[in-house]
Amino acid sequence: MSTPGWYPDPGGRPGTYRYWDGRAWSDRTTTRPRPAPGDPRQGSRRGVVLVVVALVLVVVLAVTGILIARTLTGGARPITDPQPESTVSAWDDSKPTASPTPSPSPSPSPSPSGTPSRRERVSCPSGAPGEVAAHPSDGRVHGGKLSFPMVGSGYGPPRPKHGLSWFYDVASQSQITEPGWESWFAVGEVAVLPGFESPADAAESSMQCVINPSWFSDFESRTDVRNEAYELDGRKGWIISAEIRVDNPSISVDGDVVTIVIIDDGRTDRLSGFVSIVPIGDGPRNQLAEETLAGLRVG
Repeated sequence: MSTPGWYPDPGGRPGTYRYWDGRAWSDRTTTRPRPAPGDPRQGSRRGVVLVVVALVLVVVLAVTGILIARTLTGGARPITDPQPESTVSAWDDSKPTASPTPSPSPSPSPSPSGTPSRRERVSCPSGAPGEVAAHPSDGRVHGGKLSFPMVGSGYGPPRPKHGLSWFYDVASQSQITEPGWESWFAVGEVAVLPGFESPADAAESSMQCVINPSWFSDFESRTDVRNEAYELDGRKGWIISAEIRVDNPSISVDGDVVTIVIIDDGRTDRLSGFVSIVPIGDGPRNQLAEETLAGLRVG
């Protein structure tokens, strides 16, 4: 027994080990001996420890790999952008009522002078204002089945008004009144669709479509001056004239007077329309708007 180490106590005490220093027995004893140096048991235990450590490392690496993979390949819930709607909702200048009317598209009744009109928000349909039909060259501006005398006073030549996106066959004359502000007159037609079934419905829906963020981003209020039945050359229709006020310190005016006329021209699928926009308080242009409305004709 030349190899130093712990060996069963030669005295015969069970569970007790005495240390052999290679030449003689030591006085040291223990109940939990360590293998002697060079003992094959020492190597086997070291091997077991190494195997256990290796297995732990494998497990840790595997878990880490799974977590990284989930992060890179979508472990979190994906975020998707909402799809845009096919129609644009006009400015909602209405207020909800306690008992809404059962009719899906009520015709607005005339509002007293100075009283804002009330109606549910409308979705403006898609038209084609740039699809212009053939019209006479007679010194008048034609669109749909309506026309008005050519406007002078610095207004440009007739051209489509693409901002009237729910209209068809549009011709308009426009003028910049100050940086960032414009006045214009236009004629065209609208399709008979929900919200546009009658002249009264189409006039109200068109007014709401005009009051949109592109033209009146600083919208403050709408006050109807006229909202009533209208007749033109024996054809029944509807007129709404409203003051649209804005809170915009960069312009010198309070807003615009917007006038919309819709006429039943005898067709079942289309209604003809006229739109004018002039600054509030601008005497000459408001007078021009009245003259242009007076010169409006069917045909």
